[in-house]
Amino acid sequence: MKTKIAIIGSGNIGWALKQLLKEDYDIKQGDITDGFDATDISQVKEFLDGVDAVISAGPFAVNKNIAQVASEESIGYFDLTEDVETTDFVKSLKSNNIIMPQCGLAPGAINICAAGMMEEFDTVNEVLMRVGALPRFTTNEMSYYLSWSTNGLINEYCNEADAIYEGRQVKVMPLEGAEKIVIDGESFEAFNTSGGCATMCETYQNKVQNLSYKTIRYPGHLNHMKFLFNDLHLKKNKEVLEKLFDKEVPRTKNDVIIFFVKVIGLIDGVLQEKTYLRKLNEQEHIASVLIDCAENPLNGKQWWLEADYPWQALGAAKEIYAAIRHEGGIETYMTGLPVHQDGSCNGLQHYAALGRDYDGAVAVNLIPSDKPQDVYSRVLAGGKISLRIGILVVGIAGTIGSLIGMFSGYVGGWIDEAVMRVTDVFLSVPDLVMALVIATSLGAGIDAAIIGITMVRWTGYARLIRSGVIAEKGKDYVTASRALGLHPNRIIFKHVLPNSYTATLVQATFDFGLAILFASWLLAASSLKMLRRSASVRASESLLLAAFS
Repeated sequence: MKTKIAIIGSGNIGWALKQLLKEDYDIKQGDITDGFDATDISQVKEFLDGVDAVISAGPFAVNKNIAQVASEESIGYFDLTEDVETTDFVKSLKSNNIIMPQCGLAPGAINICAAGMMEEFDTVNEVLMRVGALPRFTTNEMSYYLSWSTNGLINEYCNEADAIYEGRQVKVMPLEGAEKIVIDGESFEAFNTSGGCATMCETYQNKVQNLSYKTIRYPGHLNHMKFLFNDLHLKKNKEVLEKLFDKEVPRTKNDVIIFFVKVIGLIDGVLQEKTYLRKLNEQEHIASVLIDCAENPLNGKQWWLEADYPWQALGAAKEIYAAIRHEGGIETYMTGLPVHQDGSCNGLQHYAALGRDYDGAVAVNLIPSDKPQDVYSRVLAGGKISLRIGILVVGIAGTIGSLIGMFSGYVGGWIDEAVMRVTDVFLSVPDLVMALVIATSLGAGIDAAIIGITMVRWTGYARLIRSGVIAEKGKDYVTASRALGLHPNRIIFKHVLPNSYTATLVQATFDFGLAILFASWLLAASSLKMLRRSASVRASESLLLAAFS
């Protein structure tokens, strides 16, 4: 029985958590959009009934209720809050189970990363943690668009922040401590915000000289925030600020997250610096959207329904998802998505030109050829040949193999034994090699290839039909037919064969495509004459080596 986990909130984080955990755990998810109100403690108690753990991915304002119920019911508790007051409340609770606040990006991942890096040092002088969620493109004076919770953003900008200065835990003012930071040649500004240090200041007091957390923004953003929060005194009226931001500041999903940690200290008596930098952009978001479309087209976020062509978008998402999960890597995945242009459109001309593709250029008349042509018409013409090869090979090989297998299985005895040894001989040689030998001995042309392929593929049908006939001929209805004096041909064709051919239909389906592939291999050279010559030479060489070895 799987562990049951409740996830409160179904936004970006809540959805991502569900995707990560759903294969290993029984997930129960609730959100305000589903009618679940976490501000009502009675609803929280009802929602958490019977679960083993709860993860709060909602706004920090609901976490006190959730944590209190989790504590009373001994349910494991995790949240993503950056709010210091809420964290202090959660820390004060007593429980027989795990109570773990601040498990998000910052606080959370940034602190784990910093603590891990600090273990590499003998003595730590300074720890810098910097995180920013920034829009990739901005046109306003704030140099900022909303990508996360407005309430959480304002809370970070208004409350005091923890830090360690000269070994002592101190409180620092938000929107202060401005610094310039350059990442990959691009300039940013960073300043104090609340909550990012989590409990690190308590843990590392008197162990680290300086430790700080700051939020990264584009240059100029801080001055505008100081004007709103300090000069206009809106810091004291968070509701007005929240309404202002929600109404006037656009939201964006086209964002980039900067995750930066720097640790300075002594290793073996040498002062050293180590850094960790990670940028997460919309590509990760797009990948998550595609995965959701592919895995949960009807019960997920249904992003594909927003596309201009929904069904095409869903098909593309599933194809990309298959490529991502391909065992050989995305580079080796052979897509089934069609090209939207045929050869009469200049789209393929562009492809040919970009790829320096001479054959493709001829095919679309980018390079002059004897007559006007397009890829679409040539594919249709080639398709006729492919269909002919597949139908003839499957039809002839299936008929021959079925008759041989039927006769062998029904008669039995030394005849069956002899037929099976012949098939073993054919099966002992690789199909493509034998088909090549037979085809080249008959001369050039598609007909020779068809005969060669047919001669190596009948064995599969013979074995399948033989097995079916042997299984059927011992049944009561066959014995009864013999007792009535029915002719063997009637017994075989009217009774035994109809009950034995099912497996051959499956075999024929596979062989249809295989026959076309074999033919393409045999005809890959400029002519079968060239193949014939090279095959004869190789055969002669093999005989000589065998004779003198």
